[in-house]
Amino acid sequence: MEYNELKGRMKEFSVDQGGSRLIQHMFETANWDQKSQIFGELIGDVLNLTVDSFGNYVIQRIFEHGNKSHKRTLTDQLMGHIHEFSVHM
Repeated sequence: MEYNELKGRMKEFSVDQGGSRLIQHMFETANWDQKSQIFGELIGDVLNLTVDSFGNYVIQRIFEHGNKSHKRTLTDQLMGHIHEFSVHM
């Protein structure tokens, strides 16, 4: 699938095994504008994605391949929830 086919459906695909892998790869190879659009779709659901068995890999990939703004925004979203995440499977 191409980036344009997934527009507006990033959250849905992030919690699916194959979709998560696709979005991870897409985020690695996307240009900065596409990364920002993907990030924009996912930022409102960061806490749920972080504890999802497939979504957490997407969040990890954003930390690895996102820009400073993406990483800072993720960090801000996750602050205050570290204990919850540490005891989550």
